[in-house]
Amino acid sequence: NHVYNEVFLNNRWIRVDNVINPGPFVGDKLFVRVYSLASWNDRADWRTPRPQEEGWNENRDLRTLEVSDAYPKYPSSAALAIDMAVEDTSLSVKANADGSFTATIRIRNKGAAPSPEFGVHFFAGDPQKGGRLLATHSSGPIMPGGTWGEYNPELRLKPDEDTIVVIIDPEDRVKELDESNNKASHRIEGRLPKESSAAQKAGPARQRHFVTIVLGEDKMTFQGQEVTWEQLPALLEQVPDRPQTVLQLAVTSRDIENRQDWKDTIDRLGTLHSRYGFEYPSLIGEHPLGTKGGPSELVTSNGSAEARP
Repeated sequence: NHVYNEVFLNNRWIRVDNVINPGPFVGDKLFVRVYSLASWNDRADWRTPRPQEEGWNENRDLRTLEVSDAYPKYPSSAALAIDMAVEDTSLSVKANADGSFTATIRIRNKGAAPSPEFGVHFFAGDPQKGGRLLATHSSGPIMPGGTWGEYNPELRLKPDEDTIVVIIDPEDRVKELDESNNKASHRIEGRLPKESSAAQKAGPARQRHFVTIVLGEDKMTFQGQEVTWEQLPALLEQVPDRPQTVLQLAVTSRDIENRQDWKDTIDRLGTLHSRYGFEYPSLIGEHPLGTKGGPSELVTSNGSAEARP
């Protein structure tokens, strides 16, 4: 672990060190060493600041913070000090002239430690109720007390979709004080026509299907069959009834989600889901290689769950 001093400048904590130029890496994050301009006055070489006792940090709040080298999570006490938070009022949605929507989410770190990078996913509807993935973003890091704005200028909804939902850190890569404040939603008023009482009644039940990709340390399977990423598209294209099929992604070990290429894996999943028209993608945690998905949930015509055989 590294121990850093931080100075409170411009309403936020900023890392400082004892020499000019780039700072050390923490995980995959490069922290820049920051100094008051006054500390450079009368220096011929401009490479090192004047001694701190000459006053550049007078009347500044200073603190020491221990940060782990581990990527992407900060374990122990530092991990418990991160709290990335959103609420419904954090999400604003604006209609565009071409029928698409611009969505902006303001994310705040309410904790006492800086966050690492994390994912931000935009959905049409609640993903726990079959919401459709619209876009994936990478955000952060956010310093303690700081905010981050993430936006997408071109989200396109289907005619029967009226709600945009944003989930931060959907892969649960960051351990936080409070995991319950990572979702925000915004309902677009007047988008859905008023339904008659007959239309509001549940329609006939249908089967929702599931297919499963499992990632191991050095191999992967699709529906129990060992495959490569290059072979996967042809197999996905053969899946019947894809609009009613959920594309699931599992891992043999949570350590896989901590690898540098995990974001690329999530991006690939989103691309495959969109290209082949699956109902929605879903991360389902740890499962052994060879795990298969299948029909396991009956849903009504309006998309709500009715029974699980």
